[in-house]
Amino acid sequence: MIFDLDAIKRHRLFEAFVRGYIKAHSSPGWRVGRRQVAWSNRDGDPAGLSKLPGMELDVVVEYEKSALIVDAKCYSQPLVAVDGKVMFRSDHLYQVYAYSQNWRLLNPDTRVTALLLYAHAGTEFDHLITYAGQQLRLATVDLCAPWPAVESRMATILDFAGRLSDRQV
Repeated sequence: MIFDLDAIKRHRLFEAFVRGYIKAHSSPGWRVGRRQVAWSNRDGDPAGLSKLPGMELDVVVEYEKSALIVDAKCYSQPLVAVDGKVMFRSDHLYQVYAYSQNWRLLNPDTRVTALLLYAHAGTEFDHLITYAGQQLRLATVDLCAPWPAVESRMATILDFAGRLSDRQV
């Protein structure tokens, strides 16, 4: 298997940018960082359980009993065509769903919200979806845009995270 090291570096750089930006502009009391979350309710043979991959969350913003899980993606095509219909990438939705559900099961008193944030030039979207009582925001930020536009977009994301403290999300 051949890996595109440049793509991996771009992803890590975008992830670090998002985490750093949120951390630099966060409100008092917010905890911002990378987190690992274990698979909840595990059972089975030890050999099989030992092969479960860890879940590395790009950015988690915690405030009291609320958590925003941010999955930062750096893809040339954040949307895909399936049978002629433009759709979100199912693998990304499944991934963020696994993250948020396991976080919720391991922290039952915590209100969990998720954000799939794509670095992308050209396609802009910002959608809020609720499923199984949980909110998921899917958005893009155009890093090729002038800095004021990038900062404005990131500010809307910070506003979304900031509403965690108000329990409005």
